[in-house]
Amino acid sequence: MSDYGTHAEIEVPLLVDNDFETDADGVCYLVNMIYVADAEQPHEIKVKLDGVIEGLVEFYGDVNGYQQLYSIAHEFVRNAEVLRNSAQRMEDSNDVVEDLFDIPNE
Repeated sequence: MSDYGTHAEIEVPLLVDNDFETDADGVCYLVNMIYVADAEQPHEIKVKLDGVIEGLVEFYGDVNGYQQLYSIAHEFVRNAEVLRNSAQRMEDSNDVVEDLFDIPNE
């Protein structure tokens, strides 16, 4: 590498959209969609949630990091309840509509 390099900065507008996805085998992924500038199609980055968790355990897996693991685990539990409650409301609402209009439950 040359000793005559020059420092440069490039600003690129990005939009990052985050999502979760579960495949047919039940594997859960964190999905990051990165839109560069005004692009219609994103660059998609998928990582297995299990891999992220393993990385957290490895990174915080010492006597100084266990409190961070507890904090992250607490947030997962809290957010799992939000997801369950929302799914239950949707399921109950769907059941009520089916009952109201005598739609067969398949």
